[in-house]
Amino acid sequence: MDFLTLAIIYTVVFVAFSYVLLVGGSSFHDGGLISWIRSKLFQVNDCFMSVCQAILPQIVLNFIDQIVDYLFFKRNYCMVLFYTFLITSGSAIYTVKIVPFFEKANVFCVITYLLITADVIFFVICCRSDPGIISSHTLDKYINDYHYDGLYYTKSKCHTCGTDKPSRSKHCSICNMCVSRFDHHCSWVNNCIGKHNYKYFLAFIFTTCLLSIYTTVIILVVFTYIVISEGLMSMKYVGNDGGTYPVTIRHICQHLLIDQPIIFTLLVTALMVSFLLSIFSCVHIYLLFTNQTTNELYKRFRSSKPMSQVSRDNRKTISAKEIRMKLKEKHNPPSKTPFYIDIWSNIMDVLKS
Repeated sequence: MDFLTLAIIYTVVFVAFSYVLLVGGSSFHDGGLISWIRSKLFQVNDCFMSVCQAILPQIVLNFIDQIVDYLFFKRNYCMVLFYTFLITSGSAIYTVKIVPFFEKANVFCVITYLLITADVIFFVICCRSDPGIISSHTLDKYINDYHYDGLYYTKSKCHTCGTDKPSRSKHCSICNMCVSRFDHHCSWVNNCIGKHNYKYFLAFIFTTCLLSIYTTVIILVVFTYIVISEGLMSMKYVGNDGGTYPVTIRHICQHLLIDQPIIFTLLVTALMVSFLLSIFSCVHIYLLFTNQTTNELYKRFRSSKPMSQVSRDNRKTISAKEIRMKLKEKHNPPSKTPFYIDIWSNIMDVLKS
């Protein structure tokens, strides 16, 4: 089986697997095939974990638990270092391998380095900025920012911090602090994304997405130049029967992989990042236009797990499906969310924070 076919198969499997894991638990797929496949995958995982617990020594299991806890449930710089590696190595490959194909530094090269610079600047800002930390000293600053809608948020105290919880805030278990207009905890920047740094986070993912797409296009242009200048389209290959046949796209891709493996690797990486970040960017554009956070979107569309309607003290619960029904009754049109104003005001609410 040739490389191109394998690459397509791996890509399709990766996308399908990611979709099942990330979206299969939503109420949209509840009771359907995707939900069933997802449940079976978790059963296989549970079975595998049971086997590991039965055969591995306790000291090894404890070590694995510590590693998992550190990587996923504590602040650490692993993803920050990984991003640094990606942007540094990608820039070096682009400078050493791509730029020489241009006769001189031109506007295309300048745009690439401008995007890299902007991306790194927004990344550093996201890493070091205050997301909107709520404490006893800053509570007055945030307590009246948003109204309590009575559905997502009601007046209550944080059971960890002990302070009043402003509407749209949430306690981050990883950072161990409450954050105003909490969106999510981002491991890539090792920081929470909240009221004050959400606009910088949007700029970061948009510039990263644009940089990946632009790099992909530039590499494709370089590969097109190689194919034309070397006359690859007019070449022939010898088949197993000894006959000669015109080369196809598969043969050209294999030739480029062998002849320019580093550039080809950069192309595949940029293509995957472009695809994933394009989807991620579209989700956050939707959240921006509708004045929602990732946390609130999760509350709306997660599966039938009960969630707190008011405070945790009275344990009154409501399903995600009931929340959507109440939103439809309360808002017209139904797509509007509790904090929706209008598109322009929603955007300015984020930009002015």
